Amino acid sequence: MIEGGGLGPFEPTDIGPAESQYRNGVVDILVEDEAQATAAAKQVLGYFQGPIASSDVFSKVDLRDVIPQDRRWAYPVRNVIDAIVDDGSFTEIGRVRGRSVVTGFVRVNGVPMGLIANDCQQLGGAVDADAADKAARWYRLCQRFKLPLVSLTDTPGFMVGPDSEAQGAVTRMAAMFDAGAEFTQPLIAIFLRKGYGLGAMAMTGGSFAAPTYSAAWPTGEFGGMGLEGA
Repeated sequence: MIEGGGLGPFEPTDIGPAESQYRNGVVDILVEDEAQATAAAKQVLGYFQGPIASSDVFSKVDLRDVIPQDRRWAYPVRNVIDAIVDDGSFTEIGRVRGRSVVTGFVRVNGVPMGLIANDCQQLGGAVDADAADKAARWYRLCQRFKLPLVSLTDTPGFMVGPDSEAQGAVTRMAAMFDAGAEFTQPLIAIFLRKGYGLGAMAMTGGSFAAPTYSAAWPTGEFGGMGLEGA
């Protein structure tokens, strides 16, 4: 069809290879073979089946050192996620696109939920245009399937600068606010570190007043921007 349309000859493997579709966000989970695909599909569909019995025991001791005391040090946010959700229940969606925002399904005490988090090891946790697209889609998916959402917030805000503007940041980041404003399911906001500016507000439904419940790690910081920049 492509060649017949006058666009030239291509090998079948040149058209939409899985790795390319994974990078651009069309494919959410990339696996090696059919067996892994079946297992991943079963895992994802399971989140829409409702609560299940859980024997996990939450241990606060596991969380004591998961975030560095030195505010200048980055940390792997997936370690935080794994520490607070049921063992093996985190399924990440769209890992390689919009990498400063992590999205995925989790269970807490057997209850299925959506999760959104900032990754401070990518762009310092700043929400760029791709990450805003990813987050807006995640709000809408959780709203559509009536899943509560947990937000682990640690962001200096939206990414700014000429490159960000060239990516259409204004409209794409505004779409994240739109999706957050339309979200009506329970929203739990946990501030791990930085709660700065509009980017942090977008991570919590568009306003710090929007979540059903909010709490901060002892390392939580709030403001229009960091003190150094201000």
